[in-house]
Order: sequence, then C-alpha cells, then structure tokens
Amino acid sequence: MTYLSTSSVNIFFSQNIALRTLISKREEEEETKAKVDSAVAAASSNSDEPPESYICQLERKVMTYPVYLPCGHYFSKSGLNEHFTRSYSCPSCSRETFPYEAKKHHKLFAAIHEWISHKPFVRNPADAQPHLPPISPSEGGEAPSELLCPIEYTLMQDPVYSTACKHAFGKRAIRRWIAQKINPDCPICHTPISLSMLKSWTIMKEFIANWQKNQSR
Repeated sequence: MTYLSTSSVNIFFSQNIALRTLISKREEEEETKAKVDSAVAAASSNSDEPPESYICQLERKVMTYPVYLPCGHYFSKSGLNEHFTRSYSCPSCSRETFPYEAKKHHKLFAAIHEWISHKPFVRNPADAQPHLPPISPSEGGEAPSELLCPIEYTLMQDPVYSTACKHAFGKRAIRRWIAQKINPDCPICHTPISLSMLKSWTIMKEFIANWQKNQSR
C-alpha cells in the first residue's frame, strides 16, 4: 500500500480547490456573457422608441457607453461612476463591486450606436416632461397644493423635475437640498438624484404664471 505524504495531500487539495475556483469563475463568466448578450437580442432596432435594454436604469436615458459588471447587470459608464462615489456595489443586486470590474459592453455599444445612427432625433425617456397633475380648485385665493414646492411649501418658483423619478420642486429649494446631502435623494421617494438630473418643467412654469395672472385680476 502506498501512502501519500502530508505535503502531497496538501498540494492535491490545493490544486483541487484552485480547479474548482477556475471552473466556477468560467461558469460565472459564461452566465454573465449570456446576460449581456440577451440585452442586444431583446432589443428591436425597428422601434421609434429606445428599447428598454438601451436605457440606463440609473440615468434613465440611452446609454452611449454601456458597461457591465461581473454579476451581469449593465449601466451607462457615467451613471455607474457617479454611483461608485456613494457605494462600491451593483446598483441592481447590491453585490460588492469595484470600478475596475466594469467592462465595456462591446456588442451593446455597437447595437446602440447603430440604432442612434438611424434615429438621431429620438428623445430619451428622461427628456419627456411630466404631464400636469389634476389641479385642485383653489379656495380663498390660496394656491392649489399641486403648485407648491414639497420642500418649502410655497408656490414653486422656476419649477424643475428630477429625470430619475419625475417629482417636481422649486429650483432653488431642490438645489439647496442636494447641496446639503452627502448622498442626495428625492425628498419624496428617496430615489438618488443629482444636479445633472434636474430639468426645467416649462409646462408647470407657464401654468403657475397663468394662475398668478388670473389671481391678480
């Protein structure tokens, strides 16, 4: 009977663990590849609207530089970089992830830019302004609640909305809110927001101006 030395046994188990780790890593890579490839396959280039798989879930706009993480989730490079300033994790599954692990999604990049080349004037979903909400009748000359900034509870001056969640605020109030926060979020739904996500809500601005004009008559 042949006996193996302790060192031989240790080497055997070490090699076995290394082999299993390698196999597991390759299986994970294959699974990730399948996820990112499905993003291209699921998109229809014939649509006049951006396919959902072309839209960054962080910025809610078409990705011009898509990157994917080891878990298979993908985002725009700019949106992910901003997320990494707050947390080293995947925004979708919360798996610990670091910036160097984000890889360019070559197939999705090519598919998106091919789609953009045929539809250069299609607007991003985030660019669409929110519709006016049903406005409550005003009583005693008081402004309807829908026209008030939810931060200051006064008539919205220069109303803006977040492209991340479509909630609206007075421009000065929400900018001050963001400046005071380490991890800025929407005061209403707590969705992460930033100054770059604020867009002028011209429809509401015109409505408020007309309401004020009618009140002064």
